[in-house]
Formats: sequence, C-alpha cells, structure tokens
Amino acid sequence: MRIDETFIPGRWIDNVDANDFVNLNKKPFSEQPLFLVHNRTSSLDDKSQDLRNAIMKEPSITTEFASLSSFSPFWLSPFKKEDIPSHIPIGYSENLTDMKAIYHFSKTTPRDSSRKTTYDMFQEIATSELKKMFKMGLFVGSPSLFSPSYVHPDVRTIALYGTKALIKEKKWRLKVLEKHLQTHEWMEQRLSIYKEIEQLKAFEKEAKKKGIEVASPAQGAKGVMEAIMATIGYCYAENPSIPFSLSRILPFVDIFLEHDLSEGLLNEEDAQCLIDDFYLSLQCLRFSLTPGFRNETEMYPFVCGETIGGSEVTKTEYRFLNALHKYPSFPFNTRVIWGESTPRAFIEWVSRIFEAGVPFTIVDEESCPKNASIHYAGMPHVPGRDYLYDAGSCDLEKIFFLSLNGGRDVDTGTGIAPITQPLRSHEPDYEEVLRKLKEMIGYILNAYAQKMNAVMYLNEVYQQFPLRLSLMDHIPHYIIQFGFHHLKRVNGYLLALQEGKASFLLDDRGMITGIESESSPFTETPILPDLIEEELERLPLYKKGKPIVRFYTDEPQSNHDVKEALSHKLLPKSMRSHGHHANILLTDDSLSAVIPELFNAGYNEIHVSKEESRRIKNGIQTFLSF
Repeated sequence: MRIDETFIPGRWIDNVDANDFVNLNKKPFSEQPLFLVHNRTSSLDDKSQDLRNAIMKEPSITTEFASLSSFSPFWLSPFKKEDIPSHIPIGYSENLTDMKAIYHFSKTTPRDSSRKTTYDMFQEIATSELKKMFKMGLFVGSPSLFSPSYVHPDVRTIALYGTKALIKEKKWRLKVLEKHLQTHEWMEQRLSIYKEIEQLKAFEKEAKKKGIEVASPAQGAKGVMEAIMATIGYCYAENPSIPFSLSRILPFVDIFLEHDLSEGLLNEEDAQCLIDDFYLSLQCLRFSLTPGFRNETEMYPFVCGETIGGSEVTKTEYRFLNALHKYPSFPFNTRVIWGESTPRAFIEWVSRIFEAGVPFTIVDEESCPKNASIHYAGMPHVPGRDYLYDAGSCDLEKIFFLSLNGGRDVDTGTGIAPITQPLRSHEPDYEEVLRKLKEMIGYILNAYAQKMNAVMYLNEVYQQFPLRLSLMDHIPHYIIQFGFHHLKRVNGYLLALQEGKASFLLDDRGMITGIESESSPFTETPILPDLIEEELERLPLYKKGKPIVRFYTDEPQSNHDVKEALSHKLLPKSMRSHGHHANILLTDDSLSAVIPELFNAGYNEIHVSKEESRRIKNGIQTFLSF
C-alpha cells in the first residue's frame, strides 16, 4: 500500500505535515458507538494484572523496565536487561550523562560532566534580587528540582514518512542554510540538524534489530501502531526523566484502522485489541519519572497524556475510551477538548467513564487552536511546532502587600527594589493603592520574565533531545505560560477598597499585614488579568517567545467543590484569552451538566476527579491507593 496513492493528497505529500494528512483524511463520527467490542481479551487481562502488580512496587529499573519487557516489546526495545544495573532506581539523576550511563542507549560523547541539574545551574546564575523573591515565596513551581517538559515531538511523523524521508528533508535544510549569514545561531542550527540526522539513523538501525520497520512509511494499521510505539519509546529513552505530551495519535491511527477495516484486513475485535494493547503499553511511561518529580508530588505521579475530543471525534477515540472503561484501575492521563459542537454520544461516554472513577482534564474548545493537544499544565499547543514552558506561579497576594509596604515582605522582612514609601494610614486611598500595585506588578513581572529566560536557556543548552527535535518544526515557536495565584483574595481586596468598605491592619512595625473589610460579592470584572497580560506583552522573552497567562483562584494545588467554584465568577467568558484553572472533586453532580456551567463561569481548564484516592491536579495524575 502506497500512502500517497491510498489517501487524499494535500500539502502533506511534499511537506512534512502530519496535521494536514489527518485533516484531509480523518472520518469524524457523531453517532452512538454501537460498533464497539466490549469483551475482554484474556492475554491483555494478564498484561493488565502484570502492570497493576508493577505499579504497586517501588519503581526500579529491574522491577519495571526489565520485568515488563515481554509486556511491552515496542517501546522497551532500547533497553537491554543484561545492561541494566539492578541497584539503580529509575530516574537516578536528571543529568544527561547519568541517564545515558544507566540506560545504555546513546553512545555519543556526553556533553556535560558537571553532574549538575539545570536547577543547580539556575541557582548559580540567579541575581540577588531573584534570590530574595524566591526566599519570600513569591514564585512557586519553576524552576523545580526536575527538568520541565518543553519539547513535544510529533510522534506520528515517522509512521507517516519514514526516517529516510525525514533525513532527506534535513539534508535539504542544511543545504539551504549554506546561503545564510554564518552567525552563532547559524552554527547552532547546523550542529543540531547533524545530531538529528545521526539519531534518526541510530533509531532506524535499532528498530530494525527488533523487527520494526521505520525507514519507510508504515504499512497498515498494525505497522503504524508499531512505528508509533517505537518512536515514543526511543524518544523517552533519550532522557527518560523528562516526559512529553502525545500528539493526537488516535485520529491519525483511526485513518489506517478504518482503511484496513473497509478492506477486510481487520475486524472490529482486532481493531479494539490493537487499541487495548496500545493503551496498556503506554502505562509503562509511568516508570520513567525522576525521584525529584516524585518527591514534589503525591504518590504515583503520571504526567504523559493523550488529547481526545473536540468537534470532530473519530471511532478510535471511542475505542480508546472503551479501553479506559475496561481498565479503570490505572487510567492513562486523558485530556478532553469539550465544546458545544462535541458529539453528545462522546460526552455521554466520557461522563460514564468518569462515574467509574477515571479522572479527566477538560479544556474548553474555544480556547484551543486547530489540531491542538493539551500539555499537562493546561497549555493548548500544536505538537511538533510549539516549545512549551510552564513558568509555575506567582503569588498575587504577596505582590499586593509588597506594593503597600514599599517593597518589604511581611513574613521575612526582606526588601526588594523599587523601594517606595509605604502606606501608613489606616484609611486607604483606592487610587493610590492601585497606582502602587501597578508599579509593583510591572517590576515583579520583569523579574518573572528574566527568571524564565534563564530557565529556558539552561534547559535548551543542557538538555539535548536529538530524536525529539528531529520531529519538531524547523522554525521554533516558543510559548511561556505565566501563572498567578490568589486571584480571589486580591480581587476581594480591590473591590472592598474601591467601595470604601475596607481598612488596613498594621503590626507593631507599622507594616500592613491584612485588610479588614465587609463581605463583598465577586461579580465585577477584575482589573488584574488584563493589566498582567498587557505588561507581559511588553517584556522581551527568550527567542521571541509568546506569553500566555494562567490564573488560579486560590493556591495552585487547591481543590474546590462545584458550588464554591461557581460562586467566584472571577473571569467571565468574555475574558477567555486568560487561562482560568480549577481542581474539582465532583462526587455527586453530573459531569455533563457541571462542565458547561464552569465554562460559563469563566473556567476553561478543569481537572476533575471522582475519588480522593485517584486525583488529577494541574494535569498530574496521582494515585494514593488502588
């Protein structure tokens, strides 16, 4: 089967563009999924039990990677059991040198012998002003002890084109670069492309040893699934401690499954079995996280996930939900794009699986670009094009009191510039408060941007992913998500001050430590979101990055019940350019009824869970028990 003769041609024929291929050839399905096969396959049930037993253990390379090699032959193929030291736990270090030594995949000369993580290096280059801000707790979440997930390759590309076509395209790119001015960036680009070509060749060679053909376009649905799983595995093997989001794989696979079904090459039971095996194989990605990540989250964190839903749902997305329904004890992170045009039958299936205890991340379709996948931090992005950085979060309440106290922190007594005259009166002037707040926000956001520029540079220089980068667009598009928490409190302070219903609380040092006010309803549009977004748009970001904003009503890890979340109304639907986040524990209400209400209340990113023991918070799935 020649792909270019079997499917609708388009831009994807002459250019590497998996999204164009999917958009032209996918078959949206809006009816009830009566075609689904619900019986369980005994061999997969055995694998399900093996995986459950593995999760119950303390992860180590021997107990998981080696013992599950028969369970998931595709993505585990880079690892040789005899080469894996049994005493070294998974995620021993985020240092690339250590990762290569442990996993024995890359034979290239290590770039870094310092054994320092990017977090360690950030501490060395951070300015004294930034260190003061960290000391007072102004920033949380970034930089963290674990490296961020920022390169999200389009893992469909190799299945669609094969490594030989990608290598050919990269050699052409090298030829084009010969005509450009030989700057520092020019040299970096050429070196990077050469490394990508070397890694594509190494991947092709290793995959062939395992009986997986990736040099040419994959043949049939089974070949596509093999190529995709091999690609995911080898991409993870480059640096197993740093995960990535998947790239809307299911609509892509659906095209090949539906073709093989129509040709009589597969039946529906075969198709469901392929998706079940794919679903269970993805569970092995749980064991690649570093202890640094595990220590900063609850037990059994899981980051990697797939995005489904939207207005054009395919049959294979139903097959994936069917697998979720069959194996709910350890659900794969599933991010659902939900909108008014999403098929009702699909919403019913998601709601049904949620009732079985499976948590979901649900994102409003209005906030997503076409062909979007969802990063675990809630960022809609186009896989293979966008480089994503989650900047953690900044404390708006801390900024508020810093502005009132002339740049001094109430808790630590630490002062930051610009030092201004603090307010001393018990009777506040709203206009003066607002002026001081705007000045402090401008100063803090400038430091926030500088922090992220340093984090992005360090990760790009010291964390190398040649194979992942080979599956990215040659023109990088950087997106940085700046977070802000305690929006509810600060909005309440400002409303009370504006209405003249507030007074300052001062301590014996003369510092303002709180606001005493009458209860004020949170119904007016807050000024902070637009002010923050305007300030960020003016700041220079690394490689012309684009800032986006994510707001938290309270703390980033705070949980809300539905009634509480709906009472805030801090970001009305008209301000949908801002990301508004909520962690919801939904025990009684109907998911299909609640989600539209939350969207109308201004939320566009909802992490919703049915059970306390299996939560999803900020896109990270955690398991406290089974």
